[in-house]
Amino acid sequence: MSIPTWANAWTPESLPEVKNISTENAKLLNMLVEALIPQTDTPGAAAPGAGEMGVDKFVMAMVNDCTPDNQRNTFMTQLSLVDKFSEEKYSEPFAELSAEKKTECISMISTTETPEWESFFGTLKRYTVQGYQSSEYVMYKNGFQFAPGFYNGCVDLVES
Repeated sequence: MSIPTWANAWTPESLPEVKNISTENAKLLNMLVEALIPQTDTPGAAAPGAGEMGVDKFVMAMVNDCTPDNQRNTFMTQLSLVDKFSEEKYSEPFAELSAEKKTECISMISTTETPEWESFFGTLKRYTVQGYQSSEYVMYKNGFQFAPGFYNGCVDLVES
């Protein structure tokens, strides 16, 4: 699968504008990507979470630009049903769950054996990971290198 040129070392400002999502669903999507890749302050691996980096905007841009209509419609429908799923399991909307319960809720969604939830979770997970890994933060600010080393052909050799 090829990806759009904006999807490499992207920033929230460089992404195409998304107009087909409600404010409530945009906030919900942000919480979902943050629950998938949360912020960490682990020494040597401290990094912002996917929600803080704006990966939700990347996910929506990819859903709009790179996803077939039927899969896009399923994604948008299931996104709007996440709160209902959460309320059935925990008696409260997803936004009000603790971080632990959000992770648990996403895990339940991922193992729900209906084609709609499988499609939704697969799309959410794939684009969240892809968005995080192809963000400007990971590609440039975090010291990522495409190759294990660089070839410098014109270097003076020093005899030792």
